[in-house]
Amino acid sequence: MTEKEWLACDRPHWMLNHLRPWKRRGRKMCLYICASWRRPDTWHRLKEPCVRLLAVAERYADGLVGREEYEAARQEVRKMTKRDKLAGGENGPPLYGQALLDCLRFKHLPGWEGVAATVGKFNYLDDDTRRNREAMRSRGMDVITEEQAVEVQKEYDAFMADHTNFLRDIFGNPFRPVSIDPTWRTPKVETLAQAIYDDHTFQGMPVLADALEETRCTNQDIPSHCRGPRPHVRGCWVVDLILSKER
Repeated sequence: MTEKEWLACDRPHWMLNHLRPWKRRGRKMCLYICASWRRPDTWHRLKEPCVRLLAVAERYADGLVGREEYEAARQEVRKMTKRDKLAGGENGPPLYGQALLDCLRFKHLPGWEGVAATVGKFNYLDDDTRRNREAMRSRGMDVITEEQAVEVQKEYDAFMADHTNFLRDIFGNPFRPVSIDPTWRTPKVETLAQAIYDDHTFQGMPVLADALEETRCTNQDIPSHCRGPRPHVRGCWVVDLILSKER
């Protein structure tokens, strides 16, 4: 992958492939996973043990809790998943707990499609897909309607856009690493960055940009990113840079 491709990429799969081996970037990969599971369309489906595990995983990634507490949180999700399997059987509701555990083991990452990088994005609305649906419907198979296909495509496109933006927010531009002048780390800048990081208050990023400019920050990529339209998440490369969080 080239720098141009990274900046324009609309496939998290390609970006994740470029970032391998994932375990070398363990903290940031963990925060990418947590950002994905905090997306509203997933978050509202999670039971309490999963919500707790995400909170503990974020703290564990930063070394704020020990292995014992992290394992205890994972064990609670395993127990919940076992109960869900017994209650629903193999054809029961989606087992979000198991999927979350697999993600945190880096067995599968959000946006990792498990297919060759040459495979195109799914398009539920192209002519071939429509013909396939009609053929299945003519054989009496239960397939989604055109209206449902439109909604599924919207959800899929939103997922892809969010995850490529998460990766650019967390990893920045890996082809052009940015350093920070210690004089830009004023008490005001560090306090703002720490509050944003601790409380997930990323709506405060433009205020952080203003504070950085007050320090005569000469790297325009930094305040520009703070004011950017993309969603910011824990692990954002600018906040990490200010707080000296490397990986």
